[in-house]
Amino acid sequence: MKTFSIDSRVATLKPMSEYLLSLGKKATFSSDVNYVVMDDQSTWVLKIYRSPISSYDIQQIIVEVTAYKISKKASIDLVPKTSIVAYEGKLGSLQKFVDNTIDFFRNWTRYGTKVNLDNLEIYEI
Repeated sequence: MKTFSIDSRVATLKPMSEYLLSLGKKATFSSDVNYVVMDDQSTWVLKIYRSPISSYDIQQIIVEVTAYKISKKASIDLVPKTSIVAYEGKLGSLQKFVDNTIDFFRNWTRYGTKVNLDNLEIYEI
């Protein structure tokens, strides 16, 4: 796996749940998910995996990066840019933060019926 360290580029890092709650949004995560502002002010989602990393965690990272690559290759632009990174010596995935994703889905309709996502909880699978 090709990785790169982002240690020197991180300007701000806070738990994603803390960031989302500060915006009045619901936030439940089952892993170490963080909101990151880089030195160029771009915003990202950093998922850090515990050491030693398990084969399951490696598969999760590969799935995330593969989903991005397939979306890009198919020109369907549904998955934000995703990379494998190292942060403070731990392996993780870094994905471009898409603001208002939940708001987008909250206003999404399926078959003419508005979808109610008031009780949406986000989990790692």
